[in-house]
Amino acid sequence: MSTFVRSGDTITQFSSPSLRSLEFNFKNLTDGTWTLYDPDSLISATSYNSSTGANTVTFNTKAASADYTFLSTNSRWPRWYKELKIEGVNPTSDNLLMCGYTSTLVTLSAADYAVSIGACVSPTTLLSSNVQGCGSYHYTAGVQVGAGSTDYTAQVSTTGASGNNKLYTLTVTGGRHVGSSETMILSSANLRVQNNSRNSSNTMNAGQNLHEIVAIGARASTVSFTSGHTIQFKLGAKHAIWSNI
Repeated sequence: MSTFVRSGDTITQFSSPSLRSLEFNFKNLTDGTWTLYDPDSLISATSYNSSTGANTVTFNTKAASADYTFLSTNSRWPRWYKELKIEGVNPTSDNLLMCGYTSTLVTLSAADYAVSIGACVSPTTLLSSNVQGCGSYHYTAGVQVGAGSTDYTAQVSTTGASGNNKLYTLTVTGGRHVGSSETMILSSANLRVQNNSRNSSNTMNAGQNLHEIVAIGARASTVSFTSGHTIQFKLGAKHAIWSNI
């Protein structure tokens, strides 16, 4: 079965995916579709390995600050963003969405850096409560890996055992609300290691276009950034709009 979407004078045909075998769309932050907003110039360089699907982000030196965590009133962490498109349609905060995310930390660092992928209303705001989004949260803690979910004002996290560097997150969002999320840390065999969930109390403004967002931050307010240090990760997403509830 196919879906036809009109944009101006152009009609595009999309094949409906099988619900027995959904696949993530993996993210290349250097493909020209993303805009980087980095208010304090934390990012020195970004590269992508097409063989592994991994993005590598290199940092500049920056002192520790709570504003670089996903726990602060302020959101000065760097982020890439673009309009969220589902079969050519940009959903709004009024729609009801189910979003799936996968995140793999390819290399682990002694520094407690974190990466988040999600969907939000306002990707460039410097006030955390105005982000109005929900997504996954993945961090390194020495040789261990932690995972959880965030609404960019607060987060829930669980530390997994060494080597379990993959996570799987589902979020239910929209209806003018940030919603809630469930996360599993997975083993290399895609078996559950740890899991947790988060319910947000934050609302979304009515009728706002939604954006994809990839954010880089610090796990804690005591974590500084050192020139040349990197975080390497592979991110995937799949989004769906419910239309007949």
